[in-house]
Amino acid sequence: MSDTAKIPNISTASSREAGKYYKIQVRGWTDFDPLDKKLPEIADAIERGGGVLTAVEVLDVKGDLSAITDNLVREGFHNILAARRVLRSIGELPASVVEDLRAALNRPAEGAKKAAASENVEPAAKRAG
Repeated sequence: MSDTAKIPNISTASSREAGKYYKIQVRGWTDFDPLDKKLPEIADAIERGGGVLTAVEVLDVKGDLSAITDNLVREGFHNILAARRVLRSIGELPASVVEDLRAALNRPAEGAKKAAASENVEPAAKRAG
């Protein structure tokens, strides 16, 4: 039986507009080693029956991005929000800037490799050691 924490039923769009940020913890079991996989691969494998989530907990809620004390997390959200602003106003950008954006999206980025590495979760024993 799962001990999933009760979380309010909030749509993603409304939580983005409200400016709330949720620190979560997900616990579960898998029949594969998740350490060499990215989060989307782990989620997909669990969806296909390769694991069971036992809990999803909300550890903290911040009403404002500036209230997040983890610089890496805050910077990540700043980047996401900036990208959304660009996408909303892409029709207003000069054609050369749009082409630069397309070119940048089509080449592998060094930042993407670092971000992917942070998607993997270290086991508690490894963190403690």
